[in-house]
Amino acid sequence: MLRSSLRRAGRYAPVLLIALATAPGAAAASTEMFVQTARSATVVEQRGARLTLTLRGTPATVLRFDDRPQRRSSRFSVDRFADLWSSGFEDDPPNAALVGSHRGRSTQTVVELLDARRVRGGMRYTVRAHDGTPPRRLRDVSLFVDPLPIDAVDTDLVLPPGDPIVVAPTEAPFQESFSSVMFMPGGALELVGASFVKLSFSGYGQAAAVAAASSVPPTSVYENPTSGGTLMSWQLAPGTTLAIRPTTTLTLIQVLLQAAP
Repeated sequence: MLRSSLRRAGRYAPVLLIALATAPGAAAASTEMFVQTARSATVVEQRGARLTLTLRGTPATVLRFDDRPQRRSSRFSVDRFADLWSSGFEDDPPNAALVGSHRGRSTQTVVELLDARRVRGGMRYTVRAHDGTPPRRLRDVSLFVDPLPIDAVDTDLVLPPGDPIVVAPTEAPFQESFSSVMFMPGGALELVGASFVKLSFSGYGQAAAVAAASSVPPTSVYENPTSGGTLMSWQLAPGTTLAIRPTTTLTLIQVLLQAAP
């Protein structure tokens, strides 16, 4: 799993602020790449040199990672990934390397992903092959998808069951924004090296759910006189790790992570 997806090497920053339901800051000048896996795939010829590529046995998330200098990685929901063909890839469909096994031998093909949609148990693409034609059937499939500018897509973070995703910024100032953060049952977020953590919620119910799922009780919970929402904060001793581990699905929107010197 992605235990160190947002970890950086070196000394931790002393302050980490998290603001929810707050306008996120400008995205860094970077690009995001995607890796999707599947147990199997089928390829069917269409008219006009187009092919239908159907992936079966795909996980609920797609691995996404940034290029240099950010070097961050996280998980992206498959539904949101399919939406990119109407909100990021629509004018310039991405290329992808389709890698799999056919009759016991590894095969690699470069394809252009013209569109994408969810199907039961997987994903279906209309593709155009650019380097040979893929076999009709593949197993143990990986699809390595071309970069997309970060500012072309709302950033989502999915916390799947398993090892926690760790946020441990080491440089200040530091900023990371997400349009939504979804905790799946068994998913967890760990904040390491923070002396002060602050969350802003649109309602008290969501704040109560996060407080109940936190390893350290919040220091204060109070109403925000400006927005009418709820604010929650933690004053943490040096070396304390704040873990948030909901037992049910919990979605937070417009999350802004910041570290100050």
